[in-house]
Amino acid sequence: MYNAPPMHLLYYWKPTNYVVDRRAGFAFALWQNSRTMAQIRPGETLWAFTRNADGRYVLAAKVIAQDVTDQNPDPRYGRYRVRGLPTSRLFDVDDAPDAEPLIRSLSIRADAPALGQSFQGASAVRPLTDDDHARLSEFARSMADVVGIKS
Repeated sequence: MYNAPPMHLLYYWKPTNYVVDRRAGFAFALWQNSRTMAQIRPGETLWAFTRNADGRYVLAAKVIAQDVTDQNPDPRYGRYRVRGLPTSRLFDVDDAPDAEPLIRSLSIRADAPALGQSFQGASAVRPLTDDDHARLSEFARSMADVVGIKS
């Protein structure tokens, strides 16, 4: 039996959706229509970034996948939902460091003038290399978590 290497993903959490989710009380789940999202397996990481109130692109979440489900035909934010394990983290974006230089330096191509524009349509969710994942993990190591998470 062939064991594929882990797949880690990077996802742009639209700021408007992030704000709504934060008001509602966070849970370890993210939605998107991208078929790439449906390929994640249990134990793999879905990284998410957003734009905070100051306009900086910041890491928002490190979701360790528990499962992925197809929410069709009534998706809330997108067809595919990745539900995270309790070891997942949601970061305090208000006090987070600027992640744009790091994200632009990853192996993915993110060269649109506004970083979020590089994550639209079929490119909304991007596969990461192991090196990309390690660099994001190191960057996030000392970041503060947000409080008020529902499991």
